[in-house]
Amino acid sequence: MQRLTPGSNLGTWLAASVVGLLAVLWVPHADAQTGIVAGTVIDATTGEPLPGTNVVVVGTTIGAATDFDGRYRIAGVPTGDQRLAAVFLGFEPDTLAVAVERGRTNTLDFELRPQAIRGQEVEITAQLEGQLAAINEQRSSNTLVNVVSEDRIREYPDNNAAESVGRLPGVSLQRDGGEGTKVQIRGLAPNLSSVTINGERIPGTEGSGGFDGSDRGGGRAVDLSLISSDLLAGIELFKALTPDKDADAIGGTVNLVVREAPVGFRGRVRALGGYNALGDRFDAARFDANASNRFFGDRLGLIATANFQRTPRGTDALQNDFEQITINSLRDTLGLGEGGVEIDPRSIEVLRRDEVRTRYGASLTTDYRLPSGSIQVRGLYSRTERDEQQQRIRYRIEETDAERAIRERLRTVDLLSGGLSGAYTLPFAEIDASLSVARALNRTPEGWDARFRQDNAFPGGTDGFGTLPLATIADSAGIDVGQTYLRALRRDRERAVDRDLTAALNVAVPYRLSPQVNGAIKFGAKWRGKQRTQDFTRTETLPDDLRDAAEAQSLPFREDGSDNEGPAAPTFFETGFADPVEGFLIYETPDYGRIGDLDASLDGVYLTHPFFDQRDFEAEEDVTAAYLMTEVNAGPLLVVGGVRYEHTRVDFTAQTGGYSNDLQRLLRTFENAQRQNPDTTLRQVFGVRDTTGVQDYGQLFPQVVARYRITPYLDLRAAVTRTLARPDYLDLVAYENVDDINFEIERGNPTLRPTTAWNYDVSLTAYTGYGLASIGGFYKQLTDFQYDSFANETIDGIGYLVFQTVNGNAATVWGIELETQLNFTFLPRPFDGFLLNANYAYAQSEADFPISYLVSLDPQTFAPTYTTDTRTDALPGQAPHVANVTLGYEKAGFSARVSLSVQSGFLAAVASSEFDQAFLTFQDDPSTPDVFEFDLVYDDPRTPDVVEGGPITQAEVRTDFRTQTFTFLDLQVSQDVPGVDGLRLIFNANNLTDQNERERLGSFRDLADRRFGWTGEVGVQFKF
Repeated sequence: MQRLTPGSNLGTWLAASVVGLLAVLWVPHADAQTGIVAGTVIDATTGEPLPGTNVVVVGTTIGAATDFDGRYRIAGVPTGDQRLAAVFLGFEPDTLAVAVERGRTNTLDFELRPQAIRGQEVEITAQLEGQLAAINEQRSSNTLVNVVSEDRIREYPDNNAAESVGRLPGVSLQRDGGEGTKVQIRGLAPNLSSVTINGERIPGTEGSGGFDGSDRGGGRAVDLSLISSDLLAGIELFKALTPDKDADAIGGTVNLVVREAPVGFRGRVRALGGYNALGDRFDAARFDANASNRFFGDRLGLIATANFQRTPRGTDALQNDFEQITINSLRDTLGLGEGGVEIDPRSIEVLRRDEVRTRYGASLTTDYRLPSGSIQVRGLYSRTERDEQQQRIRYRIEETDAERAIRERLRTVDLLSGGLSGAYTLPFAEIDASLSVARALNRTPEGWDARFRQDNAFPGGTDGFGTLPLATIADSAGIDVGQTYLRALRRDRERAVDRDLTAALNVAVPYRLSPQVNGAIKFGAKWRGKQRTQDFTRTETLPDDLRDAAEAQSLPFREDGSDNEGPAAPTFFETGFADPVEGFLIYETPDYGRIGDLDASLDGVYLTHPFFDQRDFEAEEDVTAAYLMTEVNAGPLLVVGGVRYEHTRVDFTAQTGGYSNDLQRLLRTFENAQRQNPDTTLRQVFGVRDTTGVQDYGQLFPQVVARYRITPYLDLRAAVTRTLARPDYLDLVAYENVDDINFEIERGNPTLRPTTAWNYDVSLTAYTGYGLASIGGFYKQLTDFQYDSFANETIDGIGYLVFQTVNGNAATVWGIELETQLNFTFLPRPFDGFLLNANYAYAQSEADFPISYLVSLDPQTFAPTYTTDTRTDALPGQAPHVANVTLGYEKAGFSARVSLSVQSGFLAAVASSEFDQAFLTFQDDPSTPDVFEFDLVYDDPRTPDVVEGGPITQAEVRTDFRTQTFTFLDLQVSQDVPGVDGLRLIFNANNLTDQNERERLGSFRDLADRRFGWTGEVGVQFKF
């Protein structure tokens, strides 16, 4: 049990209540001669709302900005005749009069017209309105925020919300199948940021991580590819927090906005068909629709959306793995003679994955406007189905065999988010409260995995492969499906559920010290209860079961009198070769139906493998928060400051033990134990037991954000904030998983502390009716940074590699961000239809990571002895350079955008060993190691110092995973159909560069090369 700073949920709520009551009593609102002014601001030419409009009481600093629905509400307005001004860049400002009555809500609506240039009114196109809306919201915000408006979302050919967020400054994307999935803000891992819908947190969408080389699962990151961008009214990216926002967002917070219904019946229907170049398929389809209206004098609003998308997401991939076996001084110790370097390929893997992703969802939002407030009920549901068929051939050079892995599976992810919220404005306070529930369900309900093997696939041997091209090595294999047999058949099933219940209350008390100095005291409390469960189950067949099934179905069976036998492979493959992958043959195409029939016939004989249950866990987490803050508006200066307190308690259960990873070995061991003691259980034999754990801590988070308007159109912003990132659940729970096949151990870490960070941000932004230009910088100091530790441990003379997430001392992240948004309405026609959006982010980081050195081998037993040290490098996943450039043009019903995204290569994963248990030997001249032309850093392992040149006994060969630069080019073209109001033709294209994703293994050859192909869509849209 770990107890950091004690605290209790009840105590937090009581403290919040007391502080709030004192604040209300202290705030100088005694002058109750005030009222409320509320209303909407719309575009007079289109009727669309204008979010981000500044509405102020003339002669004072009292005011508010409109939300995404174009609505505003100003409390504390002095009674009597007042004049209010509405300012939206790119539109003519307007001033209206209103008689403010004490204690009442007074309605005042604005209709603004586009600003005239050269004596002519500007044509507000969809692209221009989307750009202006984003600029105005950023300008009116009291913190540092980037915005994607609804119109800008519609004008990009983005497939999901992740790709829309990826257009913003400082955001890089993790991709899967060529599609953006998780966002990395300022290079920080996805679990260091938060994602919300209308301010309410989305739970983690990761599954168990499987046991197929993917991440370990059990995390907090959100896969934004689950949410169609067609459901959204806008996206906000908050890079500096205020005390009224959750503190667990070191990178930032992505807020997905679901809007309320505007006035009038309106809607949109869009249908598109698509093409995928990789599979040469025309079966992609997308459909989305929305409709809204207001009733009963516009008091009741309803807006509904629905979407469907079917997209082929195939992947061709080439992967290879190298082994570095080099011993210098140890060779003399072991009497192995003169040393040399061996850098040999372990395996070459060629993979083809055919996957169809089907995404559908719906949302319904209803709101009721009260005389002095509103009530909103919203619900959103999204589901993604990934129907996958995969074939892989792996040349296992060390074992001199070839393995074919054929897989078919269905994965589904369901996301449900719903909430009830209300806001009410009193003459002296504004109150809002909310209740919400969110649930993510990640499942693999169907599928099988078949493993085929061909023994002795390299009849000519494998010596000297280290100097040969990979294609030559593959061609030297005598691949023959006739010599291949079915070795294993298994099923993987998983179910991961993450559910949040949230309740929140906020109170804002406005005050006015003078006509030019006003603000509000705001306080509130929040509770979030989370439940996370993870269950992964693998069932396998035994060789005898495969033999029985083959006999029952009269299938040919390969027998050689050894354990290496099974049903003959030709039964399960079609004749003829499949298309090559990057020049490598994938060989015969599998008969998925025939393998599926065999899988179904074995339904009753599959055995559950308990080794794979050792990642299962249950966790319950309660987070209770309270905050107190103030917002002071003194003319050009706005300051938001305060403190937030969050108390966290996590209770979790799991299991630990030593089940064998080999099912047959496990069964033999258990049978032998039962012969000696029939009452013994499987858990007793392998020392498996249930574990529990608790974390209980509380922390304070000061937050200060300031904005100074040097001129009405030039502002300087700065922020100092403290944030945190709680550990992923699987990293935290008390479990141990000992893999006796690969000699690896996974361990949880119940003492793992949350990462905290001090964040410093500054930006300077110039605004005009033609756009904005901004430059900003940030610096983050992370304490107790969490990283994956790879330690070597010897158990019973056997060396194991131990994986565990641990806390580092500190890490730093810093960088700059540049952004410009520009429209060319000042140019003569037709050039006034151009728009430009561009941003660039440069980021660097520094953190300490562990390394291991192989010091010696026992001459008799060859048992290894290791020593550990640390190295300094960038954080994994941080791309130093990220840039987005979009050039658009819209005129007379024609619209086009070309968008370029560039993400530089980055460190994807840190090697477990600086030397990877390998040493390079040298000739007399230490600057010329006997090795290929690699960039080497020479190092004396006895000291932490890097020595260029010598004296050298070993050379550092970095075996990190590093990605290469990724360039993505998109195109969107659309045209109104003359004579048919609201009808529009659309063409979208993604990845026109046909960009591959590549990872490299340190100085060696390509480790992975994944190709997805380009995609295109064509269709129609109708707006009414």
